[in-house]
Amino acid sequence: MTTRLLAGMVVAVVCACSGPTEGTRFAPAGLDRAAAEVVVASAVTAMAQALADLDATGLPGHFAGPALHQLTGRVGWMRARGMRMQEQGSRHALLSWDLEAGEAVLEVEAQVRMLSADQPDPPWSATTRQWWSRLASIAGAWLVVDDRDLPPDQWRR
Repeated sequence: MTTRLLAGMVVAVVCACSGPTEGTRFAPAGLDRAAAEVVVASAVTAMAQALADLDATGLPGHFAGPALHQLTGRVGWMRARGMRMQEQGSRHALLSWDLEAGEAVLEVEAQVRMLSADQPDPPWSATTRQWWSRLASIAGAWLVVDDRDLPPDQWRR
């Protein structure tokens, strides 16, 4: 029993010390605030495009891991239901950048609308949201590997 417990602890330590995949690095040394803002702003733009076109083919250039899996699933779910989300006039502002954690919070202001078979031309609504993301360097590119929308006004300017 003690040997099994010790073996399990060794496996847990080895797994915790090894990265999620070969070639992945968190704590993005050298990625300054301006570069991080470009990465997350282009990722949120790619997300909006994928949800408008219901086409996830451009997402792997901006997303990986759980973030890519979740977003690809969302695009498929919307496509199966004949729904599209359009966004226009978007503005982005980086509210927070944590170099050590590789975490960014981007505020996105835009006009949005959800189109469906029942509502092919709905009105536009103004929205402001805060989007948290974690970046990782994968095969030489900075990609969003985890993300979520935050509760309203969690970060202040």
